[in-house]
Amino acid sequence: MDEVDKRPEENKGSEDRKLKKRQKSQFQHEAGCSFEKFLARDAASDSISAVVVVESVVKSQQTYGNCRSKVRAIMYEGDSLQFRQKLLNIAGGLGKGDVEDLKFLCKDLIPFGKLEVMTSAREVFEFLISNDVVNQEDTFVIAELLYRIHQICLLPQIGYNKEMVQVNLHLKGQVSEFRQMLYELSEDFTEDGLTSAVFLLKDHLPKRQSHMSGIELLTALEKKDLLSENNLTLLEDVCKKVSPDLQKKIITYKLKRVL
Repeated sequence: MDEVDKRPEENKGSEDRKLKKRQKSQFQHEAGCSFEKFLARDAASDSISAVVVVESVVKSQQTYGNCRSKVRAIMYEGDSLQFRQKLLNIAGGLGKGDVEDLKFLCKDLIPFGKLEVMTSAREVFEFLISNDVVNQEDTFVIAELLYRIHQICLLPQIGYNKEMVQVNLHLKGQVSEFRQMLYELSEDFTEDGLTSAVFLLKDHLPKRQSHMSGIELLTALEKKDLLSENNLTLLEDVCKKVSPDLQKKIITYKLKRVL
């Protein structure tokens, strides 16, 4: 009787243990799921935070980039103003004869038709700037022109001196040897020699122009195609008659070309 009574109790105890085991497993499963959900939620939160941080950095960089661009633009405008002010100061230091000299030396850089209507150094400089022959970073052409017309005192305006120009001429010079030779001839004409040359060339020169400078004489010959780099015959013949020293300059130039 006692053994029979014990079996239900044993069965009951076994069922209780199984129930507790199931409850424990369920609790562990739920706890595990909750922990996984917590991790997933935390990871998602981290991802969102990371995205927000990245977006903030990108926006900051864009803002910084825009600010830098604006600063550079303002600085460039300021530099451009200073650059043009320097050229304006140089132009103000040149006389009418200097402007004609500049124009003559620029005949290889500026079309003749445009040069003819220019009346100031500002116009010469503006053309050189607009065609990127001269810019804020490279003003050597201006320095070379000032050097050749003997306006050494204006070189410091653009950061040069006589020695600096001389050192760089063979590498950066833009005025051709032909143009240099003609300019030197125009300077070396004596008053009597120039008058004699004009008289000899009267049939090739403008009728109404009785008095001419050396540059005007050479320019008139070029306009009529009586003088060019490959055509020095007429000029050499005239120089031979009025000044053998001028003829020697032409001969020296021709020999240099051959060599």
